[in-house]
Amino acid sequence: MRNMLSQMEEKAIANCLQENLQDRLVSEDIEDVKIRGIRKATKDILKIQCDTEEDALTLKKLKWETILDGATTMKTTHSIVLNGVSKQHIDLETQSQEEIKALLEQDNNIKVSRVTRLMRKVRNPNAPTQSLVAHMESLEDANYCINNDVRIGHRIYTAERYIPQCQIRQCFNCQGYGHKAETCTRPPRCGKCAQEHETRKCDRSPDKTSCVHCEGSHPAWHHECPRRQKEHERLELLKATIPHTFLC
Repeated sequence: MRNMLSQMEEKAIANCLQENLQDRLVSEDIEDVKIRGIRKATKDILKIQCDTEEDALTLKKLKWETILDGATTMKTTHSIVLNGVSKQHIDLETQSQEEIKALLEQDNNIKVSRVTRLMRKVRNPNAPTQSLVAHMESLEDANYCINNDVRIGHRIYTAERYIPQCQIRQCFNCQGYGHKAETCTRPPRCGKCAQEHETRKCDRSPDKTSCVHCEGSHPAWHHECPRRQKEHERLELLKATIPHTFLC
């Protein structure tokens, strides 16, 4: 099953699952569930996107080991984003996870699973502040933080619901959007010259730069690319449809 799914594109997996779920839902007298899409988080982890949180809750109750041979459901975490957190209060480089979790839990009376950076690669590692993601198993704790803010030291930070599906994801293998290179099954396209080779193997001069998407004289990931701007607009519209707190 793992090998088969690794060779399928995300859209094909979503269509296949939607078809296979119909009989199961009917047999268990469950209303129809719409799968918006599938994301390959890693080679072994699939994330199912639904139109509503009610649909997501319904899918969580199904026995996935019989739907996808041997698959299991991962424990759900509810995460919040904290922007502008001072490194004097939380520093992922010098503090342990236990220290950081204890700081958040004591000041806010919540339970935290782990804390990570919002962006894996920061633009300015020497910046005095950072954006963090606090992951929790309890949606009540996450909603409490969103509705009441988060105290760290002597400062109060506004908490927002973490919505990773609304972040731009670009594949640096084919340069397409909506998936990552590690799960890409398409032929490589250079992000610098748009030719059919890996970007890291490009030996063309900078004056030959060409975008895969619009043929403009910029790399495929440039923020002014019309295709990237269109993707940004799509995700902003999607974000507007998602509740600011987690569904209880």
